[in-house]
Amino acid sequence: MGDHNSVCVAQLAHIGLLGRHGAFKQDRASLYSKPLPRCKILQGIYIDDHVVLGVMKRDQLGKPHSPDRVIVEKARAAYKSEALPTSVKKSFDFQKNFVAWGTEVLGPKGLVGSPGEKRMQVLLLSLLTAAMTAVTKPVMQSLLGSLIFPLSHRKETMCTLSRVFAFVEHMHPRRAERLPVIIREELVSAGLNLMVATTNIRTPISTHITCSDATPQSAGAVACDLSLDSSEALFDFGETKGTYARLDWSELDWRLQKWEPIELPEVLSNVIASAPWKVIDETGFRNTRHVNIQEAKAMKRVLVKQAHRSQEPERIINGTDSRVVLGAYAKGRSSSIHLNNILRSCLGWSVLGRKKLVQFYFRSKENPADDPSRNVALRVPKAPSPDIAKLLRPHRTLSVKGNKGVHAPHRLCK
Repeated sequence: MGDHNSVCVAQLAHIGLLGRHGAFKQDRASLYSKPLPRCKILQGIYIDDHVVLGVMKRDQLGKPHSPDRVIVEKARAAYKSEALPTSVKKSFDFQKNFVAWGTEVLGPKGLVGSPGEKRMQVLLLSLLTAAMTAVTKPVMQSLLGSLIFPLSHRKETMCTLSRVFAFVEHMHPRRAERLPVIIREELVSAGLNLMVATTNIRTPISTHITCSDATPQSAGAVACDLSLDSSEALFDFGETKGTYARLDWSELDWRLQKWEPIELPEVLSNVIASAPWKVIDETGFRNTRHVNIQEAKAMKRVLVKQAHRSQEPERIINGTDSRVVLGAYAKGRSSSIHLNNILRSCLGWSVLGRKKLVQFYFRSKENPADDPSRNVALRVPKAPSPDIAKLLRPHRTLSVKGNKGVHAPHRLCK
């Protein structure tokens, strides 16, 4: 199945078959590394699997002519027209709780992650491996492969795996070796974090937007409240995939990389330039360090301030001009020990503070936090056009209190 181009052929043939029978449309497709479409019906195709997801009110579930049911019936008719066999054992209809592509979705609770029993099994394997006197390289490779998928449902937890990859890379291919204490600690930590490696898709997007920046000697951050439309757009253009990055890369190393951060469209760039930013942090570092280390510390300070601001679960948005920090935090870990240690120090604030930090990228000259990081006066906002002014109007969400001091009702993320 996986040889040559068979997977690509199967994927495209599946899409073409369903599209010909009206059971697949590109504008509602869930695509890898792309924002989810703004619609109530989503669908995804993964080789021979087809999933249809409906976002609807509870009283609309199970209705005979609902849009999701119509798509499913058209898909089954398409399979039948070509005499293609279907797996009755793997199929399910109109479930609020289900497992698809190895991921468990608990609709009413909004939790998405690897199935709980599988996470518990991997936890036990991690503890048993850490307790063994000696371990072979294939055993460690198999364990790390089992940890990656469940941890990736909450990327922040990936930072628990730091030195173990380099250790396994240099292990003898056939001889069992004793695990150092620090490697045992990483296996135990990663295993325990499996219990919180889930994402709550009902968590609302905060409209309290921040930007951070740093120099080798100082850091600064600014914040403002925007409309929900602007906040959701910045969230959509945030980096969620990440990339491998190193502190010692030169400009040539960066040019050789295929990964490029997502650039903001002109409308959102104008929103950033016209927003009424206020300085929320301006500090000097005790020691001069690499600028990307300081950028990561500035990002952490923003996360801590957001956690102090509210204990409600939120998806918070931060702007950064550091490609290293952008890629490393979205990926969940870094091969740089110093940078990964900062990501580890963010984990408790993210999990216990119930905050999901998503960062968007812009150029240094567009970053308003560049001013407080250099101890200069904050720039004057650009005069907004009427359309931009609407996007700058703060929305009443969990991050913006009402007149009586009570949090106003918030709209959930689509």
